[in-house]
Amino acid sequence: LEITGQPPTPFAELVRGNISLLKDEYRLYFSEKETSTLLSQFQSVDVSNSGALNLCGFIGSAAFSEQKEITTLLRALFQAFDINKDNLLDFKEYLTGLSVLLMGTVQEKLAFAFKIFDIDGDGKISVQDIEKISEPLRRHGGSDIDRSLSYLKKTVASCLLVEDKDREKSNVLDDFEKNVGLVTKEEFLQKVSVVPPSCSLYQLSSPNSITFCHEQWDCAVNMMIGISQTIVLPMLGGSIASTVGEVDVKLFSDDSHWSFKAFAPHIFRKIRTISMISEEDYLQSLGFERMLSNLLLGNLTMPQEVTSTGRSGSIFFKSADNRYFIKTIIPEEDALFRRILPKYYTFLENNPNTLLTRFLGLYKMQSKGLTSNPFHFVVMQNAFNPDLALREQYDLKGSKIGRHVQVSNSDDDEVTFALKDLNFQRRLLIGPQIKGQLLEQIEKDTKWLEGHSICDYSLLVGVIPLDSPLPPTEIEYKDRSIFRRMRGGIISKDSTELYFLSLIDNLTPYNLKKMIESSLKGLKYDKNEISAIAPEPYRTRFLKYVSTIIE
Repeated sequence: LEITGQPPTPFAELVRGNISLLKDEYRLYFSEKETSTLLSQFQSVDVSNSGALNLCGFIGSAAFSEQKEITTLLRALFQAFDINKDNLLDFKEYLTGLSVLLMGTVQEKLAFAFKIFDIDGDGKISVQDIEKISEPLRRHGGSDIDRSLSYLKKTVASCLLVEDKDREKSNVLDDFEKNVGLVTKEEFLQKVSVVPPSCSLYQLSSPNSITFCHEQWDCAVNMMIGISQTIVLPMLGGSIASTVGEVDVKLFSDDSHWSFKAFAPHIFRKIRTISMISEEDYLQSLGFERMLSNLLLGNLTMPQEVTSTGRSGSIFFKSADNRYFIKTIIPEEDALFRRILPKYYTFLENNPNTLLTRFLGLYKMQSKGLTSNPFHFVVMQNAFNPDLALREQYDLKGSKIGRHVQVSNSDDDEVTFALKDLNFQRRLLIGPQIKGQLLEQIEKDTKWLEGHSICDYSLLVGVIPLDSPLPPTEIEYKDRSIFRRMRGGIISKDSTELYFLSLIDNLTPYNLKKMIESSLKGLKYDKNEISAIAPEPYRTRFLKYVSTIIE
């Protein structure tokens, strides 16, 4: 399979016809469908249709918002991808490198990290090589990058360690900057016995992760930079406006073609606090610095695209550790949320058991191009335990029209999208005491939504079967809500299932658009069976429905 240089047939046809050969010839972690998707992304940046990217083409596809100081890292990444050492990156090499960065073993990832720092390409690295690559990154900061670099340099230094009875071994390692010498990949990997302590996201990523050639790469990277800057500025003693309004957030480069604004960051900081989410935890999941620190260790941890059965057309991303969702919202939802935000915060503070979606940030981004429109997005906490795989997931409104999802038979243990009301053929068995508390809280939550003319919300339900009762050590979960303390959910009364419940789609106003939709659908269908109805009857029907599915 020759795809470097000019192929005699169109590049897409050549590679697409040999995807199965790629799978057999190389140790890859992608399915044929995933490989086809990655091929399309690779083609989109292969403007010459030559079947390969040169260094400039790769840097262009993986640009970190015109960050000149990161060019050194991008050059090193290109070198690590370039298996044939011909200064061209073909699709085979790109696919092989991504396999490791996203889903490789720890040993494979650290072997890739070794290649990043092998500046001369001679199969050897030194502490000084690591410093040359890493020094320009220090302005992006922080303890995450420092810990990753310290881990790498100490590993190299330990390979060079010579026993000296007059010196303590620990002192030699602490003085690793003075170690001069070259270490081979085999020597390096022999010293790597544990997962790097700074790399808490050292888990398998998803093939749906946003990667270098992805059309949303630049947007996702700048989202992470903007969120990081919003958090880091007050942590470093900088000024953030304390009023309800937009705050301009400076991205790292003055030449960036993106603008970024955060709305009422001080209120969202309070919301994260009462949600028991520290600023450090928030940064670890969504921050640009953590992604860079992981990349230095051969691990690409970028947000993932999420499949949705909804009709809103919103773009969904999920953080690499599954703890947060990023969702674009339409201007009407943005305007509503800005108006009710102070009352939303007060309601969360006074109702620790609320099932309302936990919004943790509201932001606006815009490309500085003449024809671009700004887009608004929110960050939401995952309503499910991010460490557990769901077997059932439902989006329930209490209506019937358009409330069925056609699904194909699958042997997958984990569901990736929500089914709807007509797919829901069961009960949630939680017992009378919890049922009473739950319905009382849902009545409060929906009354608050009705009071702000919000409709079309849903009860999101996740179900995990339990093969055996949870031991006490696994039940504890850090959360204010009594409905999230059992590993993030509610254990069924017979201890055979774990339920996760949340009220979602909390930002749909009953405005003229919804009124027209209600009138038009009411001419065709029974108005009691459509979703688009006024907030008061919507709430009445919703509460009645929820009470019938819980026992």
